[in-house]
Amino acid sequence: MKMARSRNIKPGFFTNEIMSECDPLARILFLGLTTIADFRGNLEWRSKRIKVQILPYDDCDIDELGKCLERSGFLRYYSVPGKMYAHIVNFTKHQSPHKNERAGGTEIPEFTEKMSQAVDLKTLATKTDCIETFPEQDESARADSLNPLPKEIPLSTQPVDNSKYLVDDDYQPSDTVKYRIKTSGHTVNPDDPVILEKFRSHHKGRGTVSDDWDSMYVKWCLSEKPDNGGGNGNQRRKTRAEESIEQLQRHARGEG
Repeated sequence: MKMARSRNIKPGFFTNEIMSECDPLARILFLGLTTIADFRGNLEWRSKRIKVQILPYDDCDIDELGKCLERSGFLRYYSVPGKMYAHIVNFTKHQSPHKNERAGGTEIPEFTEKMSQAVDLKTLATKTDCIETFPEQDESARADSLNPLPKEIPLSTQPVDNSKYLVDDDYQPSDTVKYRIKTSGHTVNPDDPVILEKFRSHHKGRGTVSDDWDSMYVKWCLSEKPDNGGGNGNQRRKTRAEESIEQLQRHARGEG
C-alpha cells in the first residue's frame, strides 16, 4: 500500500453545487481519492483497501459512494481485464503533482473512453462481452502486469519513493502556513525572501527529503526564538535571516 500524497483543496470545492448533491461521505471520499491517485489522477479501484485508507471509521459502502461521484461527473471508472480503475475528472487541472512523482512513472494504465465503456456500472466489474476486445498480454511480461497499451503507459524501471522529495528551487509556503507563522507570536516574517532562500539552500545542501515542506518551513521559522536574557527586556537575539540581511547590506556598502 503506497503512502498517500499531499494534494491541493481549492475553496470552490466547498461551494460546488453539483458536489453538494453528493452524500457528505462521498465528498470526503473524493478528497481522499486525490491523495492516493497517481500524477494523472488514476488509481486502482479496490474498495476494501480504499475504505481502510480514507474512511476507516465510517460505516459506509465505498462502491456506492463512488457510484455517486461517477453519476455527478467527478469520477470515471475504467477497466483492464482482471482489474478495475478510477479516473478523477479534471485532476491535472486542479492538482500540480511534484516533478519527482512524474519522473517516477506509474503502473496504473491511463484512462481511455474504450476502457470506460468496458465497465458495468451496476456491479463495477468488466463486462464479459468486452474482455475479448483487449489485446492479449505478453507472456514474457511479469505476472501481475495488466498493461494492454504498453506504449502509452510509462513504467518505472526501479522502485521510487514518491512520498518524499527534495525541496523545489521555487518552493513557496502556502498562505495557510504564512498565517500560522504570523499568528504564532514570533517576530519572523514568513514572506521574507532572505529567510525563504536560506531555508531552501540549507535543505538543498543537506539533501533533505520530505513529503511536507510546508511543515518543515513552519519549524524553520519558529526555531528563530527571541533571546529573553539580561539587559533591556525588549531586546532579542537577531534571527539568522536578520544577520544575513545585515551581512548583505554591509557587503553592498563595501564594508566587507
